[in-house]
Amino acid sequence: MNQFELLARIASETAHQHGFTLRSPFCDRHGSWEIVFHKADGGLDRFVALALSSRYSGHELRWLIELYVMAEDERFSERELNASFLMDANEFDPWIERTARDTFESALKAAKHLNPLKWRRDLLFASRPEIAEGAGAPGR
Repeated sequence: MNQFELLARIASETAHQHGFTLRSPFCDRHGSWEIVFHKADGGLDRFVALALSSRYSGHELRWLIELYVMAEDERFSERELNASFLMDANEFDPWIERTARDTFESALKAAKHLNPLKWRRDLLFASRPEIAEGAGAPGR
């Protein structure tokens, strides 16, 4: 089993334990290898994306690992970078074997706490008396 297969298996097993299903297997997206998981949850769609990008420092391969958490409905969305770190290629296998599950589980938990509806409602629907009274209308 190669590194991506092992990481995909670990991520899928962990996601399943939290009610997430595979939305998109590892594929090339904008120069990164990305895998995405989804969970429908009370009117929201929640996502966790794990992206791996190869970087070179001189001739040495390094991996940029990023985890994004998202929640959305048909009107609002919220997206956060949950984790981002760079590691040397020789650290990649040990990370997968020892730490990837915990890192991914942390992102799944963070995705379950996003609430774009509450956040956007407070932001967009705050009382604006000057608008209600027409004070800022052109020609007044």
